[in-house]
Amino acid sequence: MLTLCFVSTKGGSGKTTLCAHLAVEAEKQGGGPVSVIDTDPQGSLARWWNARAAETPSFVQTTLPQLPQQLTALQQARCALVLIDTPGADVSHTRSVIRESDLVLVPSRPSPLDLGTLGTTVAMIEAEKKPLMFILNAVTPRTRISAQAVMALSQHGPVGALLHQRTDYAAAMTDGRVAAELDPASKSAEEIGELWTNVLTYVRKGVFQHFRAEGRKVAREEVTA
Repeated sequence: MLTLCFVSTKGGSGKTTLCAHLAVEAEKQGGGPVSVIDTDPQGSLARWWNARAAETPSFVQTTLPQLPQQLTALQQARCALVLIDTPGADVSHTRSVIRESDLVLVPSRPSPLDLGTLGTTVAMIEAEKKPLMFILNAVTPRTRISAQAVMALSQHGPVGALLHQRTDYAAAMTDGRVAAELDPASKSAEEIGELWTNVLTYVRKGVFQHFRAEGRKVAREEVTA
């Protein structure tokens, strides 16, 4: 079982939207059964799931103290993938989730305010000795700031995808769907598909074994879309 969590200490980075979209994409591409867990007190992912008509992915209700036992139970039930949404500001809470995860996905918008908070996020992940992958979110095509953001992120870890500013990401979340369910041929659907492919590529390269053997060095390896 693969456990991924979405982490950013900056609010509005897109953690919940990406968690929902990647969960649905993984199921579609045969990566299931997939379960999602919402550890953010705001409960945005839970509200999305409650509005969802489709039966997959499954939603797992748990508490932070129960999380390790719940993940063990999911593995025993042959769940293939778990995606966990986390709160923004509660660092101690988030570190507990990171500790139980195999890979940490870090979304960031290409703005100085967002990029300026990444030091705290990266330090938290490195302290738990976990590999990470950045997702540059809400990108405006062919802008200098986006190119500079990719360069800045690459100094700290792999950039798994560039997702452009598109209204269908948010629009789909209002009724429990994702962008690919609004329009399977959309650019958003294509971007999320590429993100899932890049996550799998990162995993299949044996990054976790390498990370355990060499510590933080693997977080510097360049794996790009």
